[in-house]
Amino acid sequence: YQEYAAPFALATNSAVQFYGTTASDTERSSLQLASYTFTPKPDVLNTNSNGTTDPPVTPVTNDIATYAYGTVIYGRRSGSTGSIWAIHLDGSGDRYITEGVRPRVSPDGRYLAFLREGDPFNSLGNLWVRNLVTGQETRLLPTSDNYLVFYDWDRATMNIFFDYSCQLWRTDLAGNVVGLPMSNDCYDDAPAQNAIDGRLAFHNLNPDPAIRGLYVAPADGTSKQRLALPVANPRWAAWSPDGELLAFADGTSVSLEAGRNLWVVKPDGTGLHQISGFTDTNGFRYGALWSPES
Repeated sequence: YQEYAAPFALATNSAVQFYGTTASDTERSSLQLASYTFTPKPDVLNTNSNGTTDPPVTPVTNDIATYAYGTVIYGRRSGSTGSIWAIHLDGSGDRYITEGVRPRVSPDGRYLAFLREGDPFNSLGNLWVRNLVTGQETRLLPTSDNYLVFYDWDRATMNIFFDYSCQLWRTDLAGNVVGLPMSNDCYDDAPAQNAIDGRLAFHNLNPDPAIRGLYVAPADGTSKQRLALPVANPRWAAWSPDGELLAFADGTSVSLEAGRNLWVVKPDGTGLHQISGFTDTNGFRYGALWSPES
């Protein structure tokens, strides 16, 4: 749960915990729970029968593509442009959203960041944002002249952290860009933010093994620390919702798409645990994300 000190808006189905206090704010009541539902729960999709591989391509407008039972926004390697889709965790509601690759939804479910144009499958696309309420799409930054691997949303400000041109950056939705003050290697990529304390984690796939690895930085981006992990070519760091763990993938090489097995570790590098054990060509190409329940 995210704690709020001021009124806030709900955009999707939510369960809200609340409590009362005395006038002096020294005593609290027991926690109460209020559930807000904006959409009915659909029937579970039968995935054991034959069906269409690609549902009709109908752009999504005027609604937010998430609901209480969980929604995954994902990309398909469609032609040279890619396409972005949404599907509910019960298998229902699979639908096309827009053209692009590597989608990342904002914490409030309102905005979608993605790459489009140029050569996005090879990290040479422009950074775009789509308003999932209105359907309006904006080219936020022209970045296809240099590599941009991935990005994440700043929970506090609705800014976007991203890697580009040998540095990590922050931009607001108006395209005002500020570089993070830490010194960066050109392979520092794919920043991910801790939802609790704002720390950043990112990977580095430098051919030099003394530089390659996972890094953690404070919220202000002033420094970075390399985690001492006995894991081959770690990449694609993802924070657990409680901010206590990082999930990541190892790799068969320093190639960006060579992710194979999943691991979890504490952000200080302790508690390392391997999740999967593929030994063939299967694997987690872009790592994994956590469910809201961790």
